[in-house]
Amino acid sequence: MKKLILILLFISSLFGQDALLEAARDGTLSQSQINELISKCNSGDGVSCRNIGIFYSNKDFENHDAKLEALSFEYYTKGCNLKNGSACSSLGGIYHRGEGVTQDITKALEYYTKGCDYNGSLGCYWLGDFYAQESKAKSGAEKKAAELKAKQYYKKGCDLGYKLSCSNLKDL
Repeated sequence: MKKLILILLFISSLFGQDALLEAARDGTLSQSQINELISKCNSGDGVSCRNIGIFYSNKDFENHDAKLEALSFEYYTKGCNLKNGSACSSLGGIYHRGEGVTQDITKALEYYTKGCDYNGSLGCYWLGDFYAQESKAKSGAEKKAAELKAKQYYKKGCDLGYKLSCSNLKDL
């Protein structure tokens, strides 16, 4: 009976996180939800760190500024340090685009790799995309090696459920 209760609590917490993720993306979190996410993040929950990072990165806010970007970066970093692949992938995107930081492709690839290693499908996708682009600039054995890496990363992204990775894998 205890196992059943624990399983049900775990499943309900997953659905609660999905709802919080959608609210974070929409920028519709209440103050109590923000406080809950911050508390869970500070207690070691990487998913909550990622969700609050998403919330603070929302560009639709009327007052979106460098302070919110810094908070987003802070919570993505906490999430990545807690091995949340999505948070690491988001850091990769920040460095890739140079949003609030100096653009740095090497750091972007580092965080995409961590994201993929921690089963973040988007990190795998972006690594696949990087190597697919690299393969276009190479020839011979270097081209084949880059294509192989692209396929490996797209496949992992696809296996993790990212449909664009599946599509790009088919197109290689």
